[in-house]
Amino acid sequence: MNLNTQILIAAILGLAFGFILTLYPDTAFVKHSLYGLGILSSVFIGLLKMLLVPLIFSSIVVGVSNLQAGGQLGPVWKITFLCCLTTTTLALILGISCAHLFEVGRGIDISIFQTSMQNYQAPDSLNPASFFTNFIQNTLINPFKAFSDGNVLAVVVFALFVGVALVHGGERFKSIRVLSHQFFEMMMMLVGWVMKLAPLGIFALLAKLMATEDISVLSRLAEFAVVVTGTTIFHGAVVLPLLLWILAA
Repeated sequence: MNLNTQILIAAILGLAFGFILTLYPDTAFVKHSLYGLGILSSVFIGLLKMLLVPLIFSSIVVGVSNLQAGGQLGPVWKITFLCCLTTTTLALILGISCAHLFEVGRGIDISIFQTSMQNYQAPDSLNPASFFTNFIQNTLINPFKAFSDGNVLAVVVFALFVGVALVHGGERFKSIRVLSHQFFEMMMMLVGWVMKLAPLGIFALLAKLMATEDISVLSRLAEFAVVVTGTTIFHGAVVLPLLLWILAA
């Protein structure tokens, strides 16, 4: 049985177990079950967060350093930037359009977010100059601070610099290039180990969600999931192939 099938079965079982827990509220069994589910879900999410930043860093460094000839950098970056800009713009337009079309979240009681919004402060509007300044200040920072804070954008920028340096350094940095490849392979191995726990983690997450949240919230969440999944499938099955056909033609 492949991993996707295991995750699907675990999701169904998690929802079913969570529904069973709602039938026996305020019992010792439910309290102990929620405690155990909370530990399992926290461990799974924590492992994913632990591997996210090192995986992003190593994959970008390896990808850029594989461009052995410096002359490849120019054409590759131009094409990559154009593709990323185009696909991201289309994805944003499609996502915003579907959100307005299907009115995702309409009718939900926002009071359930009161606790989360207590310490929230809306950011001041920024002019283009201030936005660019803040972008630079939050991106070009100490890489160790970026790693510790989980600043993904800063990690990506630093990884790009490291990868370009490995390309232009050539044979001088051969050992570092080999080390980066080995580190990436090690990270992929760790990800594989964590993903083996995915069915258990998904089971715990959905069971706890089903047992603790109001049914109206879950129904809105289900609607949101359906819209996101459908939009993603449409983007991948229709928009991107159409874009490829236009560019290739």
